[in-house]
Amino acid sequence: GTFRGNQLAMGTGLVVLKTIKEQNLAQNAQERGEFLQAELKKLAVEFPCIGNVRGRGLMIGIEIVDERQEKDRLGAYPADSQLAAAVQAACFDNKLLLEKGGRGGTVIRLLCPLIITQEECVEVIARFKKAIAEALVAVRGA
Repeated sequence: GTFRGNQLAMGTGLVVLKTIKEQNLAQNAQERGEFLQAELKKLAVEFPCIGNVRGRGLMIGIEIVDERQEKDRLGAYPADSQLAAAVQAACFDNKLLLEKGGRGGTVIRLLCPLIITQEECVEVIARFKKAIAEALVAVRGA
């Protein structure tokens, strides 16, 4: 049966857990995630269409909003699904693969591998910044 325990799967899982511990991948995820979130929050100042940056470790959500509209009664701008789709497409064109999530697909989901390096994180931010700028031109002409 499927719940009896598969020796190959258990052995593989043990090797994975040892690798995570030996290579300090949890610590790497925390440190790289903190860096990415800090850099994305800096981008939000430059690009107000980034409404919220949130996450834990290397699982990060970037909310895309229409800051040209009025805020709701909770003080949040409305989501911008058209711009979020354009950001995802521009990221793909810049060789940065991202998912969309959230209601209406307006949260860009950054899901980096546990082994990502600091240099690669810097490159992710550079590509994301370029993609946001391109998407804004494509959708809003700005």
